[in-house]
Amino acid sequence: MSHEPDIFGYLATSKISEITTALLDDSTKETYANKSNVKFWKGPISIWATVRASRTYPGALPIPEESGMATVSLGPGETGVLQPPGTEIWHVKAIMGTGVGGTANGSIVWFDGSQEVKLDTQSFNTSGQLFTDSTNFPITWCEPMIITGSLYFRFAETGAANGLNMTVAYHKVSR
Repeated sequence: MSHEPDIFGYLATSKISEITTALLDDSTKETYANKSNVKFWKGPISIWATVRASRTYPGALPIPEESGMATVSLGPGETGVLQPPGTEIWHVKAIMGTGVGGTANGSIVWFDGSQEVKLDTQSFNTSGQLFTDSTNFPITWCEPMIITGSLYFRFAETGAANGLNMTVAYHKVSR
């Protein structure tokens, strides 16, 4: 009787984008490691390497062709979020606010969909200016600023008189 399960058999119907840590853990939880099943463990190690290479540029360096800008446009008194899609991870390099129709007041918070941690509030003119921390440094506003699908930014226009565009420059470090 062979005790050599096939990791590829467990994952044969899964797309690489659908493979999760939980799925890999579940696929290997009933196994054991010894000399007779080295072939099995080559499977999880190969899959780990493939998933890592397909999702993350080595060392979490920026993926050269996938850096960019994203803008959240808010009307007076509105809120909006900047959340990377799927499993993407963005390393935020700069945030610029631009008042629309006049000076606008804006705030930024870390947000997980239900709870928030305030970063800061600032006024923005119509020519645009970088969002800087004026009161909380270094506790909440520090490098690297990483946003994911589960921890991201929520912006608000708090002046209720003019619109606000929040533009974020980022490097994608994971797909």
